[in-house]
Amino acid sequence: MKKIIQTALIILVFHSLSLNSNLLAGTIELKFFSSQTGYILTPDQVLIIDAANPNKPISLKSNSEDVFSASLSAGSYSVTAFKSGYLSSQTSFSIGENEIKYSIFLDPLISDPMLDPARIKSLLKPDAALLLGYVVDDMTGLPLNNVELKDWNSKIIAKTNSDGYFQVTQSAVCEQRTTIDLRFEKSPYNNEQFNKFEITSNTDFILTVRMKKGISNSTQYVPITEKCSDCTSPTMFPDLAVTGFVLPLNIRVGKNCTGTNCTYAQVYSLQTYCKYVLPAEIFACWGNLAGGMNSLQACAVAVRSYGMYYVYNPINPSLYDICDNTYCQYMGSVLSTNTNNAVDNTFGYILTNSSGVVRSEYSAENNNKGCGNGYSGTGSSWPCIYDPVCTNGSPNGHGRGLCQWGTVRWATGRLVTTSSPCSQGSAHSYGTKTWQQILSHYYNVPPSNWSVTLGTNAVINSSNCTPSSSNPCAQITINNNVTANSPVSLMIGASIAPAGTENWISDPTGDVKKSFTQGTANYTRSFTIPCNTASGTYDLLTALWYDKNNNNSIDGGDFVVSSKLTTGALTISPIGITPISNEMPERFALLPNYPNPFNPVTKIRFDIPATGQRHAFDTKLIIYDLIGREVETLVNEQLNPGSYEIDWDGTGFATGVYFYSLVVEDPSTSLRVTETKRMVLVK
Repeated sequence: MKKIIQTALIILVFHSLSLNSNLLAGTIELKFFSSQTGYILTPDQVLIIDAANPNKPISLKSNSEDVFSASLSAGSYSVTAFKSGYLSSQTSFSIGENEIKYSIFLDPLISDPMLDPARIKSLLKPDAALLLGYVVDDMTGLPLNNVELKDWNSKIIAKTNSDGYFQVTQSAVCEQRTTIDLRFEKSPYNNEQFNKFEITSNTDFILTVRMKKGISNSTQYVPITEKCSDCTSPTMFPDLAVTGFVLPLNIRVGKNCTGTNCTYAQVYSLQTYCKYVLPAEIFACWGNLAGGMNSLQACAVAVRSYGMYYVYNPINPSLYDICDNTYCQYMGSVLSTNTNNAVDNTFGYILTNSSGVVRSEYSAENNNKGCGNGYSGTGSSWPCIYDPVCTNGSPNGHGRGLCQWGTVRWATGRLVTTSSPCSQGSAHSYGTKTWQQILSHYYNVPPSNWSVTLGTNAVINSSNCTPSSSNPCAQITINNNVTANSPVSLMIGASIAPAGTENWISDPTGDVKKSFTQGTANYTRSFTIPCNTASGTYDLLTALWYDKNNNNSIDGGDFVVSSKLTTGALTISPIGITPISNEMPERFALLPNYPNPFNPVTKIRFDIPATGQRHAFDTKLIIYDLIGREVETLVNEQLNPGSYEIDWDGTGFATGVYFYSLVVEDPSTSLRVTETKRMVLVK
């Protein structure tokens, strides 16, 4: 007997531990920033959904530093953020008994005035480089004033203003390579250093500097000429056969990486990610050469394809898609107008095989890497390609895919040299190529035969509910107006929440895969309102998901293509109750029924004011006969503040005097309000 009891206790303990593990497996911390200035942002809406239990309430807490956090059970989740004036962001993660930290960068709809491309262009000089940007506190995202920008001999060359903005020019000539050492200083922060930072004339460098406290090592800039080009072995990341043509909304970038092992992650739109990678991998000044933008645009497509491949095949599926160092492709903290334009001008274009996007490798100089002088490629891991514009070039890199120096020589028709990268160089006799032709030259070769393809993109233009007023337990139709650039199959997800709150309700049974046609059209899905849903006005969130694992459901392996928040899209009323005004009443009130006397139907109106609480009130409306017997309960619901109207049908009741009584209670306080009025049924 004793042994049985001990066994039962052990089972009970393990069961308890299992329950506790499910209840509190790990925590998620979220911070939101502007992708352009680095400023901290407070989202208007943040939504975390448990993929296994979409209607499970998840409480988000925020502190004075705008850190949003939640304790979660083990599983897969999605997080969505909306901020007025910014594009929405949506990503996914999995959590166990650990802590996950994400910094999510939102793209502004309107460019910062100081970083406006036209303004920057007006400041460029043929004999100098333009350095400008913002300096913020890494933790708080607040702008830092009076940060000193010093050169190699500690001379102050600029200071930030109260917005954290700085701007300075530095001498540079296009005939030779120029590097400078920059150091950002402000007590009590650690210095942020950019060592051997290569600058070029008539070119802008937009820096986003995040200063830290309590960290001994300063940031060391990795110049283009010293990047490791052979960090990734030919077999380190074999093709994983998970691919497609659909463009993801975001990419998760691993940070603080040793090799491909990273400790935390940042989330960017795929477009912004490419804008930070491109100037770290290529010379932005090539865009100043005649035809040179074709070089930047070819490289932009390669960068986008490489990043997108890892959204389909993440290195660490639970936390990040791609690392930020040279084991993947290097992501810097510097932008430039030329490279920004190259990314924008090629929006959506990717390199593909017959199945979808490919991992498009590239390196600096592919000449003579195994195929002989005047040829790109290795002859083993990449085919030999006749590349005469790179003849006699010193090999630098793994030799696979696109040759970066080859792109500028084909784009300009000139032998641009490594010693003078922003000068035209002498003309060659092999003609010029557009960015599409450059990509075809390096990638559309047997046996790969990759081609340039406009990736599939779909955008939700608008969403609404039919009907726009409904009741608990009812099924409504959600209408979505969508523009797609090519035919595609996507899942339509939807959630509703009381207006202005984050208490989202989903209906996964209504999630449906639809075939979208090219162009703009309307697509619908059903949504069943749970029977315990409180009355009030609700916001609507709709999203298009790419079903990566093709299981016809939205789960942790899928990614968002487009999302839309529609405020005040739906009004929910208890069955038979109708909200009658958008104006918030000032006091509790039970109004006279009308008509009175009546036969057989009368209307009863009542008001519930806002009392500083956002929650609903326990509300009852009860009909009594003349001797005080309860004859019918018209309302027994939780109602949000507002004005309501309900009919009472006296059919089946005798002529006489009746009373109707309103009882309103606040479930979180001792508040109780009652009011009773008289009415006469005459038949």
